[in-house]
Amino acid sequence: MHFTVVVSPGAYRDIHVAANAEKEINWWDENDMRATVCTECYAATQLERYIKSHLGGTVSLQTPEKFSWGEGYTVLLGNNVTNPVIRTLEEEAGECFSANDQVKEEGFRLCGFEVEGAPCVILSGHDRVGTLYAAYGFLERLGLRFISPGEAGTCYHQAYDLSGETEFDSIENPDFTSRAVVSAYVLDTSVELVEWMSHARVNLGHIMITDKHHWIKKLGIRLAGGGHSIYYRFMETTHEYPYRHAIFGGEGKPEDPYPVSPLYLGDRDGDGILTYGDAHPEWYAEVDGERRMKRDLKAFVENSNGAGDNICTSNPYAREELCKLLIQDLIDGEWRHLDYLDVWALDNGVWCGCEECRKSGNLSYRLLMLTYQIDQEIKKATLEGRIKRKIRLGTLAYHETLPAPDRPLPDDFDYSNIFVTFFTIERCYLHHIDDPTCTECNRPLYDLYLPWTGGGHYKGQMFIGEYFNVSSFAAMPFV
Repeated sequence: MHFTVVVSPGAYRDIHVAANAEKEINWWDENDMRATVCTECYAATQLERYIKSHLGGTVSLQTPEKFSWGEGYTVLLGNNVTNPVIRTLEEEAGECFSANDQVKEEGFRLCGFEVEGAPCVILSGHDRVGTLYAAYGFLERLGLRFISPGEAGTCYHQAYDLSGETEFDSIENPDFTSRAVVSAYVLDTSVELVEWMSHARVNLGHIMITDKHHWIKKLGIRLAGGGHSIYYRFMETTHEYPYRHAIFGGEGKPEDPYPVSPLYLGDRDGDGILTYGDAHPEWYAEVDGERRMKRDLKAFVENSNGAGDNICTSNPYAREELCKLLIQDLIDGEWRHLDYLDVWALDNGVWCGCEECRKSGNLSYRLLMLTYQIDQEIKKATLEGRIKRKIRLGTLAYHETLPAPDRPLPDDFDYSNIFVTFFTIERCYLHHIDDPTCTECNRPLYDLYLPWTGGGHYKGQMFIGEYFNVSSFAAMPFV
C-alpha cells in the first residue's frame, strides 16, 4: 500500500531538513515555534521509516502546498493550526476531525475516514509531543510493536494489524503526567535506547547527557537533573565567596548583599581566598552546637552523590543565596537545559539542629518549604523573561523525610508544578507494600506513606521510587 504523509515544514525548504533541524532550535524557549515544526516533521519521517522497513509499504512526504487528493492512504499530520489541509477539511465539513477538547496534554486523536473512496487519517495532538505520539499510535494500529530498543525489538504482527478498518476515531490521553527513565547508567549516546524511550511514550529522562540535548527534546523527552548534589554544586563550603567582603575585601567583586556574619572566621587556611564557609558559617548545619561544615568531597567527585552536613534551612540569607545561584545556573549554566529539577538534601545528610530550625517544622516540611521558595524564584525569573521554559520541581520522601509534613503548606504552594517521590529503599520485595504481616519493613513504610496521599498537609501528586538493580540489590533479578 502507498501512504502519502502530509505535514508542514514551516520555513524550512523540505520535510527532511525540518525533521533534522533540532540544533537550530531553542527548545528552552516556549515561544520558538520551530520546535513544533521539527517534531511534527520528525514524526512524518518515523512513519516513512517504519512503513517502509517493517510494513512493506511505500511512502511519499508532501507539504500542504503541494498536496492533492489521490489514490492510496492519505495521512494528515498535525492539527488545524499547524496543517492547513486539516484546517480546510474541517472548515468545509463544519466538523472537527483533529485534536478536540477531549485531548489532553501529550494526548492524541486518530481519526480515520474515507475521501472519495480512499482511506484518510488525521494524526493530531494539541502539542507537538501529542502529534508525535499519534504517529506512533498509528504505526501500532498498522500492526507494529516497539518491544525493545533497536531493530530486533521492533516487529510486525498480523494480529494487531487494523489497517483494513478505514473508519475509526480514537483518543488516547496519558494516565501519568510523568513517565520517566531514571538511571545513572543510561547515556544519550545509546541512540536506539533513547528512540525506544520515545516510542514507549517516556517523556522524562534523568540520564547522562553528553551533547544530544536538542535531539532528545525533539523526541518529546524532557531533561531532568539535580538531586543530592545541589549543596555541593551551589554554595559549597569551600567555594570562593563571590562578593567584596566588608572585612576581608575582594577587589573587583560585586558589593556584598549580606551583613557580616557574627561567626565570621576569616581566611582559615591562609591561602588568600575567602570561602563561603569562612564568610558565613551560620549558613550551614549546626550539629551538637557547632557549625562544623562537614562534607565528603571525595564521594561527590567520585560518584556525584553528596553526603555530609546540609545547609541551615531556617537562615533566610542562606536560602536566598542558594536560590540566586541555582536560578542563574538554570538560565545559562550547566543546568540550562533542564526541564525538571530534583531538589534533594544530601544523601543521608545531617540536618541543622539550631534553635530556629528546630522550630520550623519537621524535615519534610523544611525541604518542601525550600522547594517552594525555589519554585517562587523560578516563577519570578520567568515573569522577568530570564527563564523561558516551564521547569517542574521534584523533592523526596526518603529516609529522614519519609514522614509527611507536620504543618500546612502555603496557600499558593503549586501542586501542579511540585511533586514528591516516596522512595521505598528499605522495602521488602517478598511482600506487597500494604501486607500487614510484613511488620519489619513494609508495614512501617506503608504507614508513613498514607499521610502523604490523603488527610495530611501535602495535597499533591506522588511518584513512587523503587530500587530495582540498585545498591545492595544490584545483583538480584528484580524484574
